[in-house]
Amino acid sequence: MLGLPCLIVSAYLLLNGGAMLFRCAQGQYAAVEGTCTEVEKTTVRKRIKAFYLSTEKGTWKIPVRRKIRGVAADVDITVYMSSKARVFEQGGIFIVTGYYAVDVKTKR
Repeated sequence: MLGLPCLIVSAYLLLNGGAMLFRCAQGQYAAVEGTCTEVEKTTVRKRIKAFYLSTEKGTWKIPVRRKIRGVAADVDITVYMSSKARVFEQGGIFIVTGYYAVDVKTKR
């Protein structure tokens, strides 16, 4: 009885993972590198809501969907996203709607 839902979820994850691997192998992704200038946090739990990247092309706002550690001001960050990802401009800031991964380069 529990086997069918697990099989469906497994098939879904394999198909999405394979599609993402195929896109990355074909080079259909973009990497945005920059320095974090500001971090927005929630009021009560102090979780990261969004962070701002300063790049050569301008300022990017990256909303955070999962828990990310090490994000602070003056840290180098790389955001990997689909080349077809939706990016909106609002008040001179580019807002990203989705991304594959975030790489935080901590200074040692």
